[in-house]
Amino acid sequence: MLGCGSSSNDPLSNESGTQSGSEIRLRARGEAVINGVEAELRGTFERRSDRTRLDGELEDINLPIDSAISFCLVQRGNTNPIAVGIIHLEVQRREAEFHIRTDDGQNPPNLQVGDVLQARDGASGNSADCSRPLLVSGTFVVDDSSGNSLSSGSVRILTLPFSAVFIPGRQPANELARHKTSQYTE
Repeated sequence: MLGCGSSSNDPLSNESGTQSGSEIRLRARGEAVINGVEAELRGTFERRSDRTRLDGELEDINLPIDSAISFCLVQRGNTNPIAVGIIHLEVQRREAEFHIRTDDGQNPPNLQVGDVLQARDGASGNSADCSRPLLVSGTFVVDDSSGNSLSSGSVRILTLPFSAVFIPGRQPANELARHKTSQYTE
């Protein structure tokens, strides 16, 4: 089972998103065309002294309502199932989501910069199945939108993995082969 906590031996600890003391905020975003419609995957991770939260959402999914979406996490080359979301209608948009929060008695995994959130088509019953076809993925980066920043006033260019068009019955092309670049100012 994936656990929550910190590691002082973490080689990326200086890039893990620490912003004030032990607070960490990361975000992931990915887009892909699924059955002719551009879908968006978003993930957020927050670790504070009083709670840890991992939330994910796949929006604008052109798949049937009540279909299962497996959410998986790639960490250090290992792919782990984390949650199943069921596609539902939310304000005329189809979405699937998950929430893993210590304040709800759950145990979110510990994340770091470079971990990858994946959304996959289908599940094995109520369990996420990371062998299902990949729909879209996004890499976790430092979330500076909270106003706290590691280096204020700078401009960073982030390259986020972007998966290819999903065609039912076929595996998507290597999601790391295509990239989408986004730019923001802190």
